[in-house]
Amino acid sequence: MKKTLSNISCAIFAIFMIVSCSEPDANTPSNSDLGIYDLSFNPEVPQNDANPQDSVGYYHNQVVGYFVDNGANQTTDINTLINMTDSYFSNIYGKKMADSLTAILEKPETMTKLENNPSLNQSDLIDSLETWNAKGKISNTILPYYKNVVNALDDIDTTDIKTGYKPVINEIKDIEYSLKNNNEIDAEQKKKFYDFSSVARFSIYLWSNIKTNSDPQESNLTWGTVIGIAVADCEGAAEGAENPYTEFLTLTGQEYASVAVVVTFAAVHSFFAYMAAQ
Repeated sequence: MKKTLSNISCAIFAIFMIVSCSEPDANTPSNSDLGIYDLSFNPEVPQNDANPQDSVGYYHNQVVGYFVDNGANQTTDINTLINMTDSYFSNIYGKKMADSLTAILEKPETMTKLENNPSLNQSDLIDSLETWNAKGKISNTILPYYKNVVNALDDIDTTDIKTGYKPVINEIKDIEYSLKNNNEIDAEQKKKFYDFSSVARFSIYLWSNIKTNSDPQESNLTWGTVIGIAVADCEGAAEGAENPYTEFLTLTGQEYASVAVVVTFAAVHSFFAYMAAQ
């Protein structure tokens, strides 16, 4: 297990070094102190200018890499992952803001959600989305957009080893473009969806490239696992966008930093989903 995750760390390093060679886009989040995880936006990164929440997916990928690079392969203890998250976001938003995030994450009810085994298939996630819809957390009008993103994850081109993720990313972008022009859905519902769809794009990109760059004799990653992890990431993003997000926003009053809650839920689910698939 440790050797496999060590190989993933090397694969992540290779991915981030390749993309960092391109000139950063003007929309790249300011994150200059994060070394190899300064994943500059460029045509090879699954950026979508039509999604105003695209920093969520961006930071999701960086946090997953940060977990691996800082020894998360040696434990699946949730407290360790929360401490790593605190350390990571301290570099971006400052220690006080990061400590507020940790205070939210360490609540027993939040810890339970983080530790629950994430969904690894689309049907389970769609069931969860329909439950959230029944509870009024996701509106009837936007639910089909969520389902379309989940179903799009199946469209990965397994015959294209290097860029098989592109059909998925392009399809999700089309869904985002169509939502942008829908004036019947309010801004809050759109924001939650954009968190979800950004994580979907960046996750499928990250794990597809990790699979491509991993030693096949050491890695247990299959295309099914890649899709399963992306599903888990999306579930985490949807959960983080609910009560934990609201609590953090109430505590800090800083909406720009509240993205950290959604990112943390998605990244922890990502890591746990990978571990569960081994």
